[in-house]
Amino acid sequence: MTVICGIPQMESGNGCHPERIRARATRRAGELLKQVEPSKGGRPISETKDGADPSFSTSRKSAAADAGFSERQAKTAQRLANIPEHDFEKMVEADTTITKMAEAGTC
Repeated sequence: MTVICGIPQMESGNGCHPERIRARATRRAGELLKQVEPSKGGRPISETKDGADPSFSTSRKSAAADAGFSERQAKTAQRLANIPEHDFEKMVEADTTITKMAEAGTC
């Protein structure tokens, strides 16, 4: 097995598969977004309990926006991250579209 673009390829592969790279990158972005606590909603308070400036607190939505994701892209990324790794890899190797994969990651 050869490695092209950092991804193991079958010997009959013809190079990089941008769709697969994009799917894996989108999933990784979703994993990172899921590490950020979602906002609890409601009106923000002027100061946090520990006296820190609340403008420095980061919600999942603002983290996604700061990374340049639209709301839809952020949701898609998180849905891909919801798919178990083994199932995700099978879908990627089968050239399943990101949209179809995201549907599978909707709980």
